[in-house]
Amino acid sequence: MDPTSYEEHLSKSSSVVHTIGTLFPDAGYKAALQSGNIPALLRILFSANNQNPLKGGSQRPSLYDTLNHDSALTVLATFLSNATSTASGSGKDRTFVYISAEDVFRPFVPSQYIESKRKCEREIRRMCESADSPVRSIFIRPGTLPVTLCATSLN
Repeated sequence: MDPTSYEEHLSKSSSVVHTIGTLFPDAGYKAALQSGNIPALLRILFSANNQNPLKGGSQRPSLYDTLNHDSALTVLATFLSNATSTASGSGKDRTFVYISAEDVFRPFVPSQYIESKRKCEREIRRMCESADSPVRSIFIRPGTLPVTLCATSLN
């Protein structure tokens, strides 16, 4: 979330791939997957969709807002400011790739997860489609659970 920690790298880059995000606010789902603890995984899956959005105060941004949305827009804004000042004038010659998610696993995937991804896609598109933007956007929407399960079983 601190552009000064990475902006020098963006000025030298023609593309950025943003992969930061979280599927569940409870990070225990990764441990449950890796250990094969199905009861713990089911508990996390079902509790994620039944959380009270008002609990903990509505003024505080959610982990979904921070990781799935705000982090991407912060990186893109920094990339755009560097790209605008160093553009070669050859059109949209830089690329911002956002790893989003396909919306096919409800009710197991929390609606806030998908909503944060779609909200971010809209903002990225708006920022990159401006007439003076030298950056084009690409969205990749992989399926969520099968990819995670396959990656876990290979470890």
